Amino acid sequence: MKVKAFEILKERWTTLKLSDGMMVRLRPELVWATETEQGNRQGTIKTNLTMGALTPENLRSTPTPEGTAVENRKPSRVYSDRDWVIEERGESLYRFLDGSLLELSLHLQSLRRYDVYDKAGEPVVQAQTIIYVLGQADFQRPVVSSRPGVGAVGVTTKKARTVVASEPRLRRKRAAPKES
Repeated sequence: MKVKAFEILKERWTTLKLSDGMMVRLRPELVWATETEQGNRQGTIKTNLTMGALTPENLRSTPTPEGTAVENRKPSRVYSDRDWVIEERGESLYRFLDGSLLELSLHLQSLRRYDVYDKAGEPVVQAQTIIYVLGQADFQRPVVSSRPGVGAVGVTTKKARTVVASEPRLRRKRAAPKES
């Protein structure tokens, strides 16, 4: 597999206003893309989801001790599409050196807020999303994980849509994997 270099044409935020006053911003990002060396233009891509939230004072609290995990806790609030208004819809667009384009578009399924708070007193929020991958690049079809919110991403030719899940990430990473 060889790593494909790409240029970021745009990475725009999707901004939501929740019914309790919280503002959430989400953005899918391409981390790396590879293709096989056989010339058949098959490969894989890796995406991250960057997320941020602005919380009103009434939802803030005392910071939770570090190391407190949310995996074994019930959410204090689960938001569905009835609980938010999309204020701005963003997408991400990339161009590979061969001129082909790849677009990532986000569809939010649900948000969960927990009674776990960061150093600033903001509640921990998790998103379950689908990332639509549209483009001219030829990547292999996805293998979707059985775990909710986690999956591989892929796209096929002729602007076909592939629907897969993405695991949320808060840090932006652009390091490509080492070539094998």
